[in-house]
Amino acid sequence: MPWYGNFLGPGPDGNPYNLRGYDGKILKPIDAMDAAAQRHDYAYYLAKTGGVKGALFDDRVAAADWALAAEAYNITLLFAENKRDPLTHQPISAAEEV
Repeated sequence: MPWYGNFLGPGPDGNPYNLRGYDGKILKPIDAMDAAAQRHDYAYYLAKTGGVKGALFDDRVAAADWALAAEAYNITLLFAENKRDPLTHQPISAAEEV
């Protein structure tokens, strides 16, 4: 899932809680997976690292990487059980589950 929602995928290195969209409004996560990516991006922002170099060589963000993987796995389990997205309360889409 290289790009998804507002936060999952490559993007700006700024504070993800202050990023603005093209309309000037603060970007919000579209669902639980996107919210997990926003938290992950915030950890990178606090560590002042990013990109491939940060992911591979900066051990300060390893916990954020593990947390994102765990949350993605939990969303996959919710999808398999036909549960709803905890943020949107909508059925989890196949795109979110991937």
